[in-house]
Parts: sequence; C-alpha cells; structure tokens
Amino acid sequence: MWRDAKYWEEEWTEAYRRSIYRRQRISDNTSWWDKRAPGFAARTEDKSKNDSILNQILATSFIDKSTDLLDIGCGTGNYAIPLSSRFRKIVALDSSPVMLSILKKRAEAMNIHNIETVCMAWDDIYLNEMDWMKKFGLVIAIKTPGISNAETLEKMCEASSHGCFYNGFISKYDMDQQELWRIIFDEEKPEFPSDPFYIFHLLYAWGYLPSMDIKKIEKSKKMKISEATENLQLMMKNYKDLPDSTDRIVEQYVKNNAFRNEFISRGSSVEGNVIWSV
Repeated sequence: MWRDAKYWEEEWTEAYRRSIYRRQRISDNTSWWDKRAPGFAARTEDKSKNDSILNQILATSFIDKSTDLLDIGCGTGNYAIPLSSRFRKIVALDSSPVMLSILKKRAEAMNIHNIETVCMAWDDIYLNEMDWMKKFGLVIAIKTPGISNAETLEKMCEASSHGCFYNGFISKYDMDQQELWRIIFDEEKPEFPSDPFYIFHLLYAWGYLPSMDIKKIEKSKKMKISEATENLQLMMKNYKDLPDSTDRIVEQYVKNNAFRNEFISRGSSVEGNVIWSV
C-alpha cells in the first residue's frame, strides 16, 4: 500500500469528494479571492504569523541566489516578498488580480524589483508552453487550493530543478463557521481533505523521500461587530445552496455572541509542512 501510487491518488480524490470543497462555488471563485485580498494583506502585516513557515523554508538546502523561485498561489506576497533577497528572481503566481496588485504595491514600497507576477491558476499552467520545466530551484505552495490532486502535485515537482515546499491544513476548525453551518444547513460542516497527508504518501509512492513537520495552531481574534459580520458573511458566500436569509443569520449570530461591541473569533488548525528534493 505504501508504494501504491494509484491507491493514494484515489484516496486523495475521494477525500476531496467528501470534503468542504465539494460545497464551494467554482464559477465565481476568483472574485471571492479578490474580495478577501485586502483582509489578507491587513492581517499579515504582522510578519510573526509567517515566521514559522518562512524559517522552515530558509532552513532547507534549496536557498540559492543563482536560481529562481516559483510561488504557487502567492496571494499578497507574504512569502514572495521576504524570499526575494534570497533568489535571483521570484515568479509569483495567483489567479486573483487583486491579490497580485497588492503584492506589486508592497514590493514597490520596499524597492523590490525581482518579482514577476503571473495572473493564472495553476491548473491552467502548461510547463512546456511557459518554458517552466525544471526552471525553478525551489517551488513553494502555501495554503493554496492549486495543489489538489496527483496531476497538480506532479506538475509542481516537474517545475523544480532542486526541491519543493508545501504547507497546508491537515485539519481546520473555526468555531463560528461550524456553528453557522449547523444553523443554516442543520448538519456538521464537512472537513478539509488533509492534503499534506496524501501529498506525503503519494510522493513516497513515486520514489521521493519527503519529510513532514506537523504543528497545531490555536487562534483567537477580537473584532468589532461590523468587521466580524462582514468577514463571516464573505466566508459563507463561497458555498453553494445558501438560503437568501444567510446574511441576516450571520448578522444575528454575531450580535448574539458579541460582548461590549466586540466579537471574539476562535479556532484551531493542524498544519503540515512537506519538504522534498526532486
């Protein structure tokens, strides 16, 4: 079983079929990420949130200023920007033009000129057409839906000449979203598909020697009622089959659980960092 790549491919596909992703809207997914972009940038101005992952990347043997780095699902540049001084060039890939616009502004403000942005989804990238086959010394993919099956993972390996780094959720619990899901759908919210677990085993079955680091993270954030309401309404809008009353339900939920005009969002996650040579 451990060396049976077909088994892990099928298990990963089945995990996605059962997961929260089957309930997401696909057609307007890019516009949803566009709307989330300003919040991403605001929340990640505190670089300490990214230090753990960044330090793991910097500790690998793939840091080489004579090579290029590809950041799949780069978002607003939380890793592309601090890694720009460690590589000849950064290619920052994302399907959200708003995310990339924020990244460009941040890079310009810091006088960084070696980041090239590409507004495409990883699914739509053909390595030969882009001349990206074995082009990058390091390829990273951090909390991105771009790596979601064997095909997208294999493409990630083929783009690298030295190594790859992947970070994603093994499990994720958001207390408020869970409770809203129960209220709206009268069921438990489906889980995430534990991508790092399947990626690790599939890579091993393909003959690579990956390593994986697992970490549990607790989170808690105080927000104004208006901010919490807007955030939760936006998160719920990514799902199919919502009733017309969803925004009203979210607004009432936040009001009922706020104290002195403040709302505390709580949750936890287990993340996996997978590192491998190619």
